[in-house]
Amino acid sequence: MYKTKATVNVKGSDGTIIAHQDYDKIVFEGNFEENGKPAGGTDPELLKQAIDYVHSTLSKDKDGNVVGSAVREMLSRFTYATDLGMRAGIRQQLLAAVAGPDKAVDKAIATYMTMRAAIGRPVTEEEARAKLLVD
Repeated sequence: MYKTKATVNVKGSDGTIIAHQDYDKIVFEGNFEENGKPAGGTDPELLKQAIDYVHSTLSKDKDGNVVGSAVREMLSRFTYATDLGMRAGIRQQLLAAVAGPDKAVDKAIATYMTMRAAIGRPVTEEEARAKLLVD
């Protein structure tokens, strides 16, 4: 296990970075070597490093004893991360399916407003929406 620096970037709609923040990333793929790559470690060694790290993050009672189980906490975090990954994929699919028609309607409204303004008879967005979205 080793720590390395990583950065979270937030990009605007044009792709430029509008905010960023560095953080310490924990890597459980072995030990950090001079060439900057993770290396080595058997499966039991790597698992022990992960358990020891999670153990160090658990809260302690008034006597300084760790409260809870490092193994259960690690499994809980793994379950959360796995679920989060699954949910993100499903969310992206749902957004793609839903966003398509809305974008097309918004573009049609903008085009209608532009055409009306070009002939000297401008309309508001609400008027254009009511005209185009007739049941």
